[in-house]
Amino acid sequence: MLRRFHRLSDEAGLPRIRAHDLRHFAAPTMLSANVPLPMAGKTLRHSAVSVTT
Repeated sequence: MLRRFHRLSDEAGLPRIRAHDLRHFAAPTMLSANVPLPMAGKTLRHSAVSVTT
């Protein structure tokens, strides 16, 4: 899956990023879209809501 992601990124001319960087993008994106904090934490598989904040 990661190879496919990198291949698609390369084909699109985007810089190569780590898969973990997507998590750092997803969290604030969900919160700015008013996804409830517990739901965002569960989606990111955080052990506690306090990790998400």
